[in-house]
Amino acid sequence: MSKHLITTDPFALRTLMTEDLYQLHEPAPAAIMEVAAAAEKPVPHAAAAADIPAVSAKQEAAFAPSFNYLGENNRFFLLLVNEPGHMHADAKTIDTLTLILKGKQLEVRDIALLNLAGHPQARFADMKSFFMCSKMVIFGIDPTATGLPPTPGNTITVHEGVKVLATYSIKEMQADEQKKRAFWAEMKKL
Repeated sequence: MSKHLITTDPFALRTLMTEDLYQLHEPAPAAIMEVAAAAEKPVPHAAAAADIPAVSAKQEAAFAPSFNYLGENNRFFLLLVNEPGHMHADAKTIDTLTLILKGKQLEVRDIALLNLAGHPQARFADMKSFFMCSKMVIFGIDPTATGLPPTPGNTITVHEGVKVLATYSIKEMQADEQKKRAFWAEMKKL
């Protein structure tokens, strides 16, 4: 079977070719002829492959970080905690976060909860590109540990288009009503 379909049927041509075609009786410009001549020269396969740098699996993994997080990130809202010994966070922390989210009319499926204890090398740029977040709350973690510049505590700042609130840890707020109120005053604005 031929790899090219050739037809002279006027109905088939009218159906397949919907654009107008014009035949020009002028010589092609020199630039087009040079490109056409270069395209006709075959490039040896080995030479073409030599020009393309090989990317190892290690380098490819460095470009695409992966995170184990809780939630579906439907609202592009990232919450960071540091809870060693837990996959996401302990039950009391998750309950507290659920109450905070209800206060903002959000659910767990609307956010992504990332425990940095399981991702100590996580950088802000990697998290921003992976989660596509527009808002980030950092609970009890120094923002510089994620590659963010130093930020004032419990104040909303904007970094690379992301609203960032670096605040107290959940455990600190559970123990101190003043810290809880200060956090909530900022969280309502986020």
